[in-house]
Amino acid sequence: MKSRLSILALLVLLIAVGAAPAFAGSVLYDNGPYNGTIDAWTIDYGYWVSDSFSVAGGGTATGANFVLWMGNPGDTLTSVDWAIGSTPGATNLAAGTANAALLTDLGLNGRDYDMRSYGISFPDVTLAAGSTYWFTLQNAVVSGGDIIFWDQNNGPSLGWQSTSGPIGSHAFQIAGTAGSPIPEPSTLGLLGLGLTGLLAFFRRKTSR
Repeated sequence: MKSRLSILALLVLLIAVGAAPAFAGSVLYDNGPYNGTIDAWTIDYGYWVSDSFSVAGGGTATGANFVLWMGNPGDTLTSVDWAIGSTPGATNLAAGTANAALLTDLGLNGRDYDMRSYGISFPDVTLAAGSTYWFTLQNAVVSGGDIIFWDQNNGPSLGWQSTSGPIGSHAFQIAGTAGSPIPEPSTLGLLGLGLTGLLAFFRRKTSR
């Protein structure tokens, strides 16, 4: 009896392990470090800026980090409109307004702008493996009401500005959990093996 219970427990464990997706770290996409010297583009006063990104293995985006130039050293970003879409400026996948959290004050750059790293959170956004998306920031709300700029770092992505079109890309990260929620073939095989074993066990038990 104990051996049967042990077999049953082992099969249940195999099923649980097989069904659990493997997740990587919290950064799904990193567009490189901030620069602070090339340029920066306005994300308030009616302007929007987009950058492309993709996640090789797919995943779920839950937030983003980005680096800004503050128009006035005493200013603070309080909220910003964000979007993830299939083209520059598009909101077809997800969009909303997020409160901004100051992560790091990076100090003044060579143009006397205070550079700050901010983070936002947003509802889960499912990302397909290998697909290209565009992350957009606009309608930034600043404590002092001054203009605010997204740091251009010329990272690996494609940048786009609402009035200028293609531009250099910007300093940002997409955060979340990596991995597709759809089980891979090996996982399905393990799950099937466990279910088959359970079925055989109960058939033997009921036939006695």
